[in-house]
Amino acid sequence: MPLIRKNSAASCARSRPPLVTAICLCTKRSTPVRASARTGPTSGKTCSIGCPTAVGVVSGGGTGTFEMDRRAGLFTECQCGSYAFMDIEYEDVQLFARGSNPYRTALFIQCSVVSNHIRGMPTIDGGFKCFSMDGPIPRPKRGAPAGSKYLFFGDEFGKIQLARKSATLKLGAKVELVTPHCDPTINLHDYYHCVRGSKLVDIWPIDARGSL
Repeated sequence: MPLIRKNSAASCARSRPPLVTAICLCTKRSTPVRASARTGPTSGKTCSIGCPTAVGVVSGGGTGTFEMDRRAGLFTECQCGSYAFMDIEYEDVQLFARGSNPYRTALFIQCSVVSNHIRGMPTIDGGFKCFSMDGPIPRPKRGAPAGSKYLFFGDEFGKIQLARKSATLKLGAKVELVTPHCDPTINLHDYYHCVRGSKLVDIWPIDARGSL
């Protein structure tokens, strides 16, 4: 089981110190610097008043590298975000060397059955335009029998392959799926529908939708 995502910044840190953003407390300006857990952030430069070590905030890392970053003591701010939502990729990796993953998936895409004329293979209204395509296949979580699988079926649609070929889902039935990659999937939608139990408690606009 891999410890971190394949494309995580931590995998690049083995060969040379990472490039991080440091903010000088004197000038309040950010500067990219090379840093290591042994030496700390250093830019080799001085600020406008000649302070050679005026680095106040060192920001970097993320959910996948949090444990290593915390132990290294390099960053004063960790840029974790995905832990609040989680996705299939993060569900399938070991984020902490000891103990199980403390985070639970909170983000799902709810789709509806729009066709069920083929037994064992109903069609839902969630395709390429609904899920980020840079990760694994979406995973059915609720609304479909155990053993069901998602299959892409074009831009607007997907299929749910049911474990029993004779089974079906009702038209209009809701199916909730875990996202392949939470960040870019969120970027495809306009609103979060916040649910507590079975009750819709709020709707939040996604203000930065389409900006990435």
